[in-house]
Order: sequence, then C-alpha cells, then structure tokens
Amino acid sequence: MNAIFKLDGLVLETERLILRPFKQSDLDDFHEYASVEGVGEMAGWKHHETKEHTQLILDKFISNDKTFAIVLKENNKVIGSLGIEEYGMEEKLSEFFNYNGREIGYVLSKDYWGKEIMPEAVKTVIDYLFNVKNLDFLTCGYYDFNIQSKRVQEKCGFKPYRKLVIETKIGTKEQSILNLLINPKKKIEFIFSHPETLIWKEIIKYESRKLDDDTVKSLIELSKQWQEEDCSYGMIVNTKDNLRKPLYVAVKNDKIIGYIFGHYYKLENKTSYIEVGSNCFMIDEIYVIPSYRSKGVGKELFKLMENEIKESCDYITLSTSTKDYKKILHFYVDELDMNFHSAFLIKDL
Repeated sequence: MNAIFKLDGLVLETERLILRPFKQSDLDDFHEYASVEGVGEMAGWKHHETKEHTQLILDKFISNDKTFAIVLKENNKVIGSLGIEEYGMEEKLSEFFNYNGREIGYVLSKDYWGKEIMPEAVKTVIDYLFNVKNLDFLTCGYYDFNIQSKRVQEKCGFKPYRKLVIETKIGTKEQSILNLLINPKKKIEFIFSHPETLIWKEIIKYESRKLDDDTVKSLIELSKQWQEEDCSYGMIVNTKDNLRKPLYVAVKNDKIIGYIFGHYYKLENKTSYIEVGSNCFMIDEIYVIPSYRSKGVGKELFKLMENEIKESCDYITLSTSTKDYKKILHFYVDELDMNFHSAFLIKDL
C-alpha cells in the first residue's frame, strides 16, 4: 500500500546537493529548466511555455509537500525536482497490500545531464526512506526512449518489475518499464500476481548468517570452486578456522550462491586517506558463483553488509589479488562506489 508521506520541512544533504521543499522564490530557477524543450518530454509532460504554468505547478509542489527541490550547493540554484509520489494501480497490485511503499519520480535541468547528479540525489532519498521512514519498497519507472533515466535507476539498485503502456500528459502512448527496489533490511518475498512480472521468477534472499556447520561446509565448497577458476593470485581454500563473521549470504533455493565476510579493526598507521584510530571494516572475501555474476548479486550483498555495519565503523576497506583487475576495479569503484586508494605492483626480474 502507499505509505503516508510529507516532507514537513525535511532537508537532506549530499556532497554537492541540498534536497529541500520547494519555495515560492524558486519560480525563476524552476521555470528556467522546465521551459527547455526535451526536459519534461523525457518524463511524459510538455515543457512549460509560460511562467504562469510553472507557477501553477510550483504551487502544487508546495501544497502537496512531497517533492524535493534539488539545489546545487556551488551556486545555490534549483536544478531539478525529486518527488516521493504514490505508486499507481494500488488496488490491482495485490502483492504490495501488506507492505508500505512509494514511487520516486525526478527531473533534472538539461545543463546537468551526465554529471551523476541524479544518482547522488536518488541514493540519498532511498537511504532516508528505507532507513529512517522504514519503507518496504520503492517503485520508479522510465519510458523506453529515456536511456538516461534507465541508467540512473540501475545505478540505484532498481530492477525491472513490469512492462506497461502509459498514456502521457502530451497525448502519446509510450512503452515503459516500472522498476522495483526492496528494502535490503527486510526479509520480503513478494508473491507476484501478474504473469507479466519481469523479475523474481526465482527468489534470491540476502541475509546475515551464523557460521553453523552447514554454512561452513557450503562456504568451503564455494572456496574450492573459486580456486578452480584460477582468477586470483595465491587463492587458497578456506577452512573453518579462517572463516569470519559478520557473514552475509545470497541464497537461491536454500543454496548459497554468493557471500561476503570480513572483520572490524582500528587503523594503527596513518594513511593518506584514513586517520589513525579510525574504525574500519575489512572485507576478507566477496564471491558470487559465475552463473549469477553481472546480475546485481554482489552489489546487493555489499549493500546489505554496508547497512548493517555503518553505525559501527567509518570506512570499508579491502585488498584484491585478482588477475582481471580492470573488471574487478570497475565493480568496486563504479558499482559499489568505493574509492581507489593504492596499488602494490610487482615486476619479475
């Protein structure tokens, strides 16, 4: 069901952005980007031709109190909007009846496309809605032609849920994809009621796990499989003694298909990035079986771990001895938003 939501003066902040309720003084900035042809059309509405029309929409944003103004810190300029809307077809989507959710919609000034502004804003709002408001799920959609919006949603963890044909506010009918994101802290297994559902034909569960005998046995077998792939230097098979907790696993049909584990530590020697005494979490291993790679499993495991440990440490760290360093660095840096800090290189003589 649709959760009750109002901004009620809420302000969120990122490295480059301030997300706050709209104000009447935002009219000029709002009209500046909303009047550009091609901006509104990407979201299914015609660009604003008069400032009077922009004023009507601004009044609605303010009175409904569910849409953030996206403000760029460097110039204090409103460059877009991000709404926490009610998702449609509530009465038809029976799988959501016992869960609370909303739909995210957004628009960004054309001047700022391609600068990673919207993923930065959306991820911050998702974090708030899941970890503060405790929502169970979020939906977000895009038209087939809007590749930019598709990429934003993929970067934020959304997965395709349903194909829809939507009649836009400009009188066209467009093929679209409705995406779904489930709160990773919740143990939710939706039973989807529609044959056109695109995901979770097979349910993958993400959970923390104790190192019981069955789990240890499964992890050792996966470690053997990893070694056989010959994709990392110096890879040795795990034993019960070198497995650690906390442990997080991805499970399909009661079988572990991926895992991540590590340990907490306090930094003793200063680095150029981390201060002495900082509380850190070292990822010892992250592994997904080959048939489930590039399907978001590793990313979901990382997100679950991050949400669980972030109150206890300042940094997540890891080192890698992979042979395919280009691919793994893309995963760590681009998919997991980690910062590349240093490398240890060797040349045989």
